[in-house]
Amino acid sequence: MMTYYGTTEEENFFEKKRFKNNDKPTYGDISFLKDIVIKKLKLDIDKDKDEILSDSEWEKLKPILYFNEKNNKIDHLRRHAFSKQPLFFKYIENDQIIPLEKLPYNNYPSLIEAMKDANISSYSSLYEHFATNEHIGTCGYTSIMVASMFSDFKFYSRGNAKFLAGTKNCIDGGHAWIETNINGKDLLIDTSLLLAIPIELKEKLGYSSNRKPYNREEMLDVRYNFDDFYEMCEISSKYSTKCKMSYNQYMNYVKELEFQEKQSLIGGKDER
Repeated sequence: MMTYYGTTEEENFFEKKRFKNNDKPTYGDISFLKDIVIKKLKLDIDKDKDEILSDSEWEKLKPILYFNEKNNKIDHLRRHAFSKQPLFFKYIENDQIIPLEKLPYNNYPSLIEAMKDANISSYSSLYEHFATNEHIGTCGYTSIMVASMFSDFKFYSRGNAKFLAGTKNCIDGGHAWIETNINGKDLLIDTSLLLAIPIELKEKLGYSSNRKPYNREEMLDVRYNFDDFYEMCEISSKYSTKCKMSYNQYMNYVKELEFQEKQSLIGGKDER
């Protein structure tokens, strides 16, 4: 889930700053760093705020600030779903259902690849949300994030798909998805299965909903329900993901350090 910034300094650094080639931040830029990080990396930050970081200190910081997309496998719930609903096999074999990693989108080889250029607050890009497998068990929130990539769509917030019952955060099959047009085809985009499914197949497969879906205009209007969507469409979309750093990765690093420190104090075992 999107991580909310603790300070304005953090938000400005991760959302608006971009460092490329030989660019490096100043000591003022990294004034938000938590003491536990400074201590762990042995950073000397007691310098003039306008002074630029040394090469060695910047090299220490980059691994905890920049998301590395290599060696990340995007998970999905296809095996579970297919075991409950064998029709998926038939339609995938016939190329009627297309995996998102194979679905061409605009000038990108796939919709998954296009996510690398979709700016999401606190992440390096929408792709990071999937590459860290935060889309599993968060179908509603993740569908909203993916919806921000489209100008026209329907968001089904409280649907049902019995073939997903028993998966993470899905006791009885409650499910959410979006429907939109890609490459001239009306498709259901399932962010848990990473599949693009022709609308005419959704009832046969077991997707159902007795609630009216939301369109883009409604979601932008109803700010108190979809504030994150407004953020993604009206604010984040104005900034490029090129060389963007990840607050999500930074905070995970902080949490890991805090956990290690706690464990060393109590001498306990890792009980996570």
